[in-house]
Amino acid sequence: MTATVPGRAGVASPKRAFVALALLASFAPPSLAQETEDDAVDPFVAFARQIEDTVAAFDPTFMDASFDLDAFFGFVTAGVDESAFGRTFVAGAREAFEFATTIVASNAQYDGTYRFLRMLPGEPVRALFRHAGDDGLNYHELYLRRDDDGAIAIIDVMPYATGRRFSATLRASYLNALATQDRSLVDRLLRSDPYTLEDFLRIGEVVNKLESDPEGALEVSEELHETLRQGTMVQMLRVQAAASVSDEAHLAALSEFKSLHPDFPGLTLILIDYHLLRGEHAEALAYVDRVDAMVLGDPFLDVLRGRICLLANETDEARAAAERALERDPSLGYEVAWLSLDIALTTRDHATTLAFLVALEDEHGIEWSDLTTVDSFAAFVGSPEHETWLARFDAAPVDDE
Repeated sequence: MTATVPGRAGVASPKRAFVALALLASFAPPSLAQETEDDAVDPFVAFARQIEDTVAAFDPTFMDASFDLDAFFGFVTAGVDESAFGRTFVAGAREAFEFATTIVASNAQYDGTYRFLRMLPGEPVRALFRHAGDDGLNYHELYLRRDDDGAIAIIDVMPYATGRRFSATLRASYLNALATQDRSLVDRLLRSDPYTLEDFLRIGEVVNKLESDPEGALEVSEELHETLRQGTMVQMLRVQAAASVSDEAHLAALSEFKSLHPDFPGLTLILIDYHLLRGEHAEALAYVDRVDAMVLGDPFLDVLRGRICLLANETDEARAAAERALERDPSLGYEVAWLSLDIALTTRDHATTLAFLVALEDEHGIEWSDLTTVDSFAAFVGSPEHETWLARFDAAPVDDE
């Protein structure tokens, strides 16, 4: 689950797909983090940059191989007596563990990026990444450890949209699976809780219904013991299910989560959606500011500000945000071009629309479909600039192959 990034004209199909990986590797953008002399010898920064570069090249191998799964699954299984079933569960989970593969697949499907922003201050050692695409916005803290031989490994991940370390999320599934086999293995862990083991097991039913029956997932979650239903894990599941049901259900779930856990870290990001659904653009912008402070500054958020301003018909502010994003981080040219195109379409600035259609095609490898079939281009299609656009194709050489 992530905060939604509104917008994009929606008529293009990026050439960037698995069939063009070699070409894509050459377009990998530099890290947002400005390289300094200290960075050049900082092994953690070098490690983070290598993750960014390989994921940008649609190659998950380095990142997936960099996870210390012994350490990670140590967090998952901590305090639980060993059992044959537990060992089988962990062995299967280890084999299926492909965190970076999931990111690469998402980037390919949703035109996404995975960008290293900075090393975070303090302990433990953490590298902050931004994951953004047409499916939304999220940030990941990668928890890093360096062994005595100098090798660096990832030992856990905290996605900001959930506010929980990935090991904690998987631990809940682990305990649920264990309890279905031998309740004694987890009874003592739940002994001080007011709900029964049967209540706890029904969380698995909610998870299983999320994709196939989101309405059913909401219904089951309503039947859980109040302590479980109001907890952050189930509240997140309710928001995820409700988002697949309707805007009204999504808004209701977000409202409940906000009232129960106003200070929950993961809520800051998803409350952008909450206010957008309510048409409260100023409030949504205020939460973007909170996210910006939380991540210690990210120029990409100016693109998001620009899109929210555009939704509010504040086109001057949207244009200023686009300019500010590009000034702060020139590698955001692709994202800013899309925002600028949508601003031009909204303001019926046909000359600028033409300019960004050309830029997205020539500089960013976008293949456009027939603009006459897209409602947002109706005014442009009736302009002289559209004739100029069509003339580009008439003049293009014919490929005989």
